[in-house]
Amino acid sequence: MAFTFAAMGKIAKSAGQVRPAHIAQTEKLVRQIGLSAADRRIAIDWFNAGKQGTFDFDEGAANCKRATDSQRLLQMSLTCMMQIAWVEGPPKVEERAVVTSLAALIDVTPEALAAIETSVQAQRIAEIPADLRAAYETLGVEPWIDDDTLTLAYRRLLNRHHPDKFAQAAARHAMTTARLRTIALRDAYDLIRCRRSAV
Repeated sequence: MAFTFAAMGKIAKSAGQVRPAHIAQTEKLVRQIGLSAADRRIAIDWFNAGKQGTFDFDEGAANCKRATDSQRLLQMSLTCMMQIAWVEGPPKVEERAVVTSLAALIDVTPEALAAIETSVQAQRIAEIPADLRAAYETLGVEPWIDDDTLTLAYRRLLNRHHPDKFAQAAARHAMTTARLRTIALRDAYDLIRCRRSAV
């Protein structure tokens, strides 16, 4: 477990700073495995050692590989690392580099790493409520884009489908379709912005 929590700390810190989402993901793991208060404190110490660069990852990886149930432990460790990397969307370059180097320490192939990443990505998408997923699909964007990119995508679509563009159109149907599409775009954008501001 030391390797896993330290790795999570190192990955969380790799892109600059540990964010609240990283802490929440780590606390979620602590709850899932049912750590006692004392073990939770030890796990936090490991996380901090990884974050601060004081954890010996070579020794931790060797211990991890020697564990009795090493395959299960390695799988769990790698999944936790990928989950912390994906906590706010696709991993940044720095996070991906750390995950890749840590995976190599525990002899995980790039193919196995890619399979776990695909699974974690699917899990992240499945955690998004259906109405919010539909809103992102309406705007044609990924759920993890930043606010500025979201607004830009919304404005481009609104401009492309605005009813005024069809004012001169001979077909009344085109204007009605444009109105309905504009309403759908506004509703989707409003829902996403509302949910994001609630977080």
